[in-house]
Amino acid sequence: MQRLYADLLRLRRADPVLAQQDRFLLDAWAATPDLLVVAWRHPRTPRLLLANFGAATQLHRSALRTSLPPGAGRVLLDTAARDYGGRGARSTVTATALSLPAHTALLLAWD
Repeated sequence: MQRLYADLLRLRRADPVLAQQDRFLLDAWAATPDLLVVAWRHPRTPRLLLANFGAATQLHRSALRTSLPPGAGRVLLDTAARDYGGRGARSTVTATALSLPAHTALLLAWD
């Protein structure tokens, strides 16, 4: 857990979009009863946080209700990783769909 906390702090300092902490670029909503989506709407380099509080889930990218650049995005952080105490069942991100293991958070970037 300490490594997760340290990595989150490092991301907040090092990532140019997260470091801005501009609430006017931030939007959050529940995509499903168990899936929270937080979007940083930076014009050129958006970020997307998906926090799954329920069972493993799959959804089409259109269900995210946000405009993202083409492509799957780059994973900045995945709490399903064993490094963070997860079971190692990684999230899957494609240009059209997302799959998240149960009780995980995934932070994506489009650069």
